[in-house]
Amino acid sequence: MPMEKIKQSLSDFVHSTTAIVMITLFLFANNTVVPAQALTVKPTKTQEQLKKETLDKYSNTVYKPSEKLSDMELKKLLQAVGFEGKALKTAWAIAKRESNGRPLAYNGNRKTGDSSYGLFQINMLGKLGIDRKEKFNLRSNVLLFDPVINAEITYYMTKGGKDWSSWKGLNKPAQEFYMKFPTTTK
Repeated sequence: MPMEKIKQSLSDFVHSTTAIVMITLFLFANNTVVPAQALTVKPTKTQEQLKKETLDKYSNTVYKPSEKLSDMELKKLLQAVGFEGKALKTAWAIAKRESNGRPLAYNGNRKTGDSSYGLFQINMLGKLGIDRKEKFNLRSNVLLFDPVINAEITYYMTKGGKDWSSWKGLNKPAQEFYMKFPTTTK
């Protein structure tokens, strides 16, 4: 009799194990996700990577020749290069005053001492231009038509938006733009 019990126990064990294996195979056979993919986690992006993506977007996508940036696009670009708080509002107002948000704005009136390029109308006349090309590693003044390069150089020149003396600060026209700074995310 003990041998009969052992056979029955062994038979029950094999039957149970077979059922478990069959159920497991059924569940995994219908799953379209490969186990290795199921464990893949998308890495989170660093602040630096997100900033680079935003700046690349403005250099390569948003910026189109002869067009101007919308008020919100200009605000987002200036935030991406580092302007914040009051400095952001001031930068936005001065860019609006200088170029009305047009990356291809150019003032070549040498009689008034101008050879100014881009959003912030960075002046490159004479020795000033030679010095700035060297300081900011510019191969050509035309690079200042790229809104990202123009805004980054302006950020540097203004010490992060603290010194706007090269732009005569918030004069009356800039103050009028300052009051129109976009506060919504539309």
